[in-house]
This record gives sequence, C-alpha cells and structure tokens, in this order.
Amino acid sequence: MVAQGTTRADPVYYSDVMPGALSPGCSGGSVLQKFAPTTGAGLQTGIFSRYDAPGQIIGVPGWQEGPNMSSTHLGDEEQAVCNADQSASVT
Repeated sequence: MVAQGTTRADPVYYSDVMPGALSPGCSGGSVLQKFAPTTGAGLQTGIFSRYDAPGQIIGVPGWQEGPNMSSTHLGDEEQAVCNADQSASVT
C-alpha cells in the first residue's frame, strides 16, 4: 500500500504529518523522499508511527482535520543504531 503527498510539520510532536486514508495498520511503514514508483527506490527519512482519523479528539487541532499519518524524522540516534546494526556480526 502506498500513499503519496506533501508532509507538513506539527508544532508539538511530529516533524512529518501527511494527509492520507491508510488504515491504522500503517504504523511502521516507511516515509520516503524522492520515491520512484517504477523501481520502489527512495530515501527513508522516517517511519509512520501514528494514524489519526477525523473523529478522534486528541488535543491538536491540525490532527482533527485528518485522516493523517504522522512520523518523526530519523536523526543522529537512529543513524547510530543503523550503523551499529550494519557492523554487528551474526553468531
């Protein structure tokens, strides 16, 4: 399943909020920049971690305009974990 669109920043929690109607099961899905549908390639910049439907009351007015999928950007800590994982030996 793929949703495509422009993200906006949430002033409180999330650096990427994208309008979309994917189901609540979208959590864990990749946020990609420069996605190429023909090859499936793209640069992963985040992981969707929250889905908000229009009927939910969660305290941030922007989310109530949903449905929205929300993600934070992957940063230095996440890169360090990825690097450690790549260099770990399998025993």
